[in-house]
Amino acid sequence: MSDARWFEVEANVDAAIRHFRQSVELYRKGGFDAPGLDGYQAEMALMHALQSALIRPKTIAANNGWS
Repeated sequence: MSDARWFEVEANVDAAIRHFRQSVELYRKGGFDAPGLDGYQAEMALMHALQSALIRPKTIAANNGWS
């Protein structure tokens, strides 16, 4: 595998780490029990950060033409 491809893999891992760290901060910030849109926004922000932190090997492979 070329160095360029490893650069893309490293970038994906770095992004996952950043999203996971941010999701921890969102959890610490709380606000999930707030009424209305504020509570919904807190929940959705946390959910999005956690989903973005997932590293999906098949997706990475497909995006890089490895499958």
